[in-house]
Amino acid sequence: MRIYEKVCNSKKKSVRIFGLEIFRKEGKLNNKTYLFLGLCIWKKNQTPENQTYFLFGLEFLKKKKQEFKKVYYIFKIEYFKVKIVVLNDSIQYKYYIWGLYIYRKIVDPVSLIRTSTYFDGIFYLKARPDVKDAGVDAAKHYLYEGYRELTNPSQDFDNNAYLQQIPNVSINPLLHFEITKSNFKPQKKDFKYSYLSHYEKDEDYSTLKTDIKTVCYYLPQFYEIPENNLWWGEGFTEWTNVLPAEPRFIGHYQPRVPHNDIGAYNLSEVSTLKKQISLAKKHGIYGFCFYYYWFSGKKLLEKPLENLIKNPEIDFPFCLCWANENWTRSWDGEENNILMEQRYLSKDRLLFIEEIYPYLSDKRYIRNNNKPILLVYKVWLIPNPNEVFKIWRKYCRKRGLGEIEIWLVRANSNNNCGIGDVSKTFNNIDSDMEVEFPPHTVCTPYVHGIYHLSYDCIVKTYNTLVERVLKAEKYPSIAIVRSAMLAWDNTPRHKYNTANVFAEFSLYNYFIWLKYLIQYTRKKFDKNNRFLFINAWNEWAEGTYLEPDVKYGYANINTTSRAILGLPFEKQIPENAVVMVLLERLGDIVAGEPIVRYLKKKVS
Repeated sequence: MRIYEKVCNSKKKSVRIFGLEIFRKEGKLNNKTYLFLGLCIWKKNQTPENQTYFLFGLEFLKKKKQEFKKVYYIFKIEYFKVKIVVLNDSIQYKYYIWGLYIYRKIVDPVSLIRTSTYFDGIFYLKARPDVKDAGVDAAKHYLYEGYRELTNPSQDFDNNAYLQQIPNVSINPLLHFEITKSNFKPQKKDFKYSYLSHYEKDEDYSTLKTDIKTVCYYLPQFYEIPENNLWWGEGFTEWTNVLPAEPRFIGHYQPRVPHNDIGAYNLSEVSTLKKQISLAKKHGIYGFCFYYYWFSGKKLLEKPLENLIKNPEIDFPFCLCWANENWTRSWDGEENNILMEQRYLSKDRLLFIEEIYPYLSDKRYIRNNNKPILLVYKVWLIPNPNEVFKIWRKYCRKRGLGEIEIWLVRANSNNNCGIGDVSKTFNNIDSDMEVEFPPHTVCTPYVHGIYHLSYDCIVKTYNTLVERVLKAEKYPSIAIVRSAMLAWDNTPRHKYNTANVFAEFSLYNYFIWLKYLIQYTRKKFDKNNRFLFINAWNEWAEGTYLEPDVKYGYANINTTSRAILGLPFEKQIPENAVVMVLLERLGDIVAGEPIVRYLKKKVS
């Protein structure tokens, strides 16, 4: 074997190429050894030339199926190593194409998917009725399109979890698993608890004041519209997904059922909005931020906002957040299975601001520095946003409204929980402020989720998120409007595929999170501009809401009130309002102590 080694290690290219080929033709080198030596050369010096030896060996073995079987395992492993390496260098791309061509000739990837123990055709077609209706082969659809559209091949295999555990995968995750037989193993974790809270009755905090302007994101999808009836079935509202939701694991808090005081309400009725605003005002909530769904002049779910505008006697601040993403069947705003598309036509730049001007000019509209604020959900989707914002600002000045403030929401497209210090996320965009939007993007290092095979959900821990927020003192490096959420859980929207759940939620940690954000807000902003956002007032299908439910009553909104009003977590509202005046003036000094104990210290 020494002569073979000398040939392989020769510094002369001609010796290496022709020597190896001569040995093979003379029968001194069988096919398996030829491939093995080719691999040795390539590993020792990973150049395009040496990758050619390996790929040529595969081409030869293709014609010798009996020999191919002997080296199948080597082929499976080394092929993907070649692919990973060559993709890092554009010059080597032709070698990747060659190798891929050879691979496709030898192995049919559709058959590999179809015969995989982790592919369940019945499950897949149940999750994707559109594929079933179109008569498309389930395995083929998943191989080329389904995994890109976040559809799992079975209940036992999660695409996202695989990609988290196995780096540098640029093809279908299940195909990669079947070829390489990687060490992917779903991780299990026993939760200390899933949801810690307690039942509370409604409390009235309306006599108390605070400098914190708490604004809640407000979802208007709680009434029927023709479009949703067409896409999801007759009678669809948000409650259609919320009420039949099922728990995925022991202790999983599903379904979330609205309290009898509010029921499965209908937001097309102005009386419903009046009740919501009455509850919000009673608990110190400053205003609502309505999601505004606008598609080149086409508005969806605008009824609650119109009810507010048509009834000026409803005295409650509000603002808009343009939810400028596609409506999709997978509820992710991405580019697949689009139901309603954002087209960003040239005429839209002026048409949009013209149509929302009546809202911006309403006396109840929320202002910062006496300027109406307009939130934009995903600014990076807007072509040339600076030009668009310039048109908006000019129009408002021309109409006599004056300057407006454009606030950009720190949302991202893949639901990451935390990306560290993104300051300033939108460096080159002419905006006035940035607003957090948990769980998408909060000012903390990334919180990883763990895929639970038997639960079919990605589980992150709420306590870990809060802990990292509190410890991330260097984030953010610029002043932004902070936000908090409750126990995020989008199980109702993912009946047949992977849900995202924050387990180990505790009401106390939510309270601590709010207190920290309040402290930050008071430090960064003057007393007239201290805004704090909460996700959300009524996101029932995502598990984060202030409205009361059957199991825990008014605990969420009561706890929010205590945080923003300076009350300690463990105490109910004191009967003596004079004590509250003192507490408000003292601010956070006594935030963690029972009031009576504090007053006794002061008297003594």
